[in-house]
Amino acid sequence: MLLLAECRAAAIHVQSMERLRLPADRALSLGLAAFSLLILLRTLVPTIYTLDSAELLTGAWTQGIVHAPGYPLYLILLRLVLSLPAHDPGWLGNLSSALCLALSVAILFLGLRRLDMPRGPAACSALVFAWSYQVWLVGLFTEVYAPQILTIAFCLWTLAGEEPGSHHRAGLLGGLAWGLALAIHPSSALLLPGVAVAVYQKHIPIHRIAPGVLLALAIILASWAYLPLRFTANPSYNLAGTYAADGAFQAVDLTTPTGLAWMLSGQQFDSLFFSAGWLPSLSQARDTLTLFATNFLGFGLVIGMYGLVVLASRHRSRLWVWLAAFVPYIYFYTTYGAGDRDLMFGPALLLWTVPFALGLTELTRSIRRPVQIAVLAGLPALLLLVNFPRADLSRETSVRERSEAFMRAAPANAIVFANWADVTPLEYLQQVEGQRPDLRLINLFLFPEDRLRQYLSRLIADRAAIWIVDNRAASFAPGCPIQPVSVPLPSVAIPYTIYTVRVDLEGCT
Repeated sequence: MLLLAECRAAAIHVQSMERLRLPADRALSLGLAAFSLLILLRTLVPTIYTLDSAELLTGAWTQGIVHAPGYPLYLILLRLVLSLPAHDPGWLGNLSSALCLALSVAILFLGLRRLDMPRGPAACSALVFAWSYQVWLVGLFTEVYAPQILTIAFCLWTLAGEEPGSHHRAGLLGGLAWGLALAIHPSSALLLPGVAVAVYQKHIPIHRIAPGVLLALAIILASWAYLPLRFTANPSYNLAGTYAADGAFQAVDLTTPTGLAWMLSGQQFDSLFFSAGWLPSLSQARDTLTLFATNFLGFGLVIGMYGLVVLASRHRSRLWVWLAAFVPYIYFYTTYGAGDRDLMFGPALLLWTVPFALGLTELTRSIRRPVQIAVLAGLPALLLLVNFPRADLSRETSVRERSEAFMRAAPANAIVFANWADVTPLEYLQQVEGQRPDLRLINLFLFPEDRLRQYLSRLIADRAAIWIVDNRAASFAPGCPIQPVSVPLPSVAIPYTIYTVRVDLEGCT
């Protein structure tokens, strides 16, 4: 009886301490989010940016269809953001990314606290994550990566708490988190093995997690419905398909199971999957290791490795959960061949924060309080000082400037062929801001070269005005005179060279 009474007293003491720490943790999490948001706003891109930024903005504005896997839930949410009044819709989209990343800092901190990390190391680790270079970047312009990080942070928070199957509310909360994560970005499914291992370790009955699973499926299926619904509406913006030899766009039928599977599985980019084979090449493995090292200025990799040693020796069950989530994600993106793949490691970098926080906790546990405070404040401050000039995109307007210069220079009714990064800002200016509706803009990525040559031959015979934004223009129109044209740009912008195909038929064969 005495032992039972002592246990009850200990439990009451723990619950009391928990109630006391929750308000302080929540207040500190909001402070971390607010501080991070201020830094992000100071470095935010003021208008449209490169990569997929302009494409996603155009897709959301027109309620159209973007490249695979389509990101339907993200487009819906982004469309709501773009309905707010602003002088530049591009800035609103960028702001949404900054807000998502700032909220991620708050939720990550709370998740680390639920993993029993002390308040100081947890706050330090959350800021180190936010101000690491690759993570900071995705919070500065319109992209799906910052919202994905937010949903993964939410999932970590739910997984770090009490058992998802311990009662109905926790199970539904976990289902909500994972449903949102998978609906925002299908690649979040690569983290699900970690959830499976956690459920197995905790011996949670299937019937306890079934409501959460059903909720997750409902969220995912509801978001997927956007694709066939918008396809049947024949939107003005659709990148799911290819061009035929006559120049007509052949859209993939997203009302069919085959078409929907093509979109959601990312088959549009299947040539980039496992680009060097099923096993990562040495150069790919080196690039991923270098990314983790440079992203945290070296110290994050070392402290995180030490944290993994601590996990292996003291928290073996948590280590297996972590590995089951981390390894599949790292493996897939290490073998991925996209040029901007470094920006896609956000969820893995967030997971790395767990061993980093544990390693930091152990390393600072025995040092004196003043030194401990200096270390915990100094690490994020170091990242902030080093990465601020590198990540500051507050004056980055060259994408808009070069695109507007092109719009001014293009002849009337010209047919423009351009690569992805060049054509999507032009499409944004045309469809969102109404500039140059007379131009026909064609994404070269969606035009197989054999069909492209046939189409160009037809255009040349019709003496059409052809502009090509690609230094491979000669290979697209062999035997025809190619004239390079330099478009005037502000001195701060990247030089912009286009190529016109002469259509007087002189020398064309």
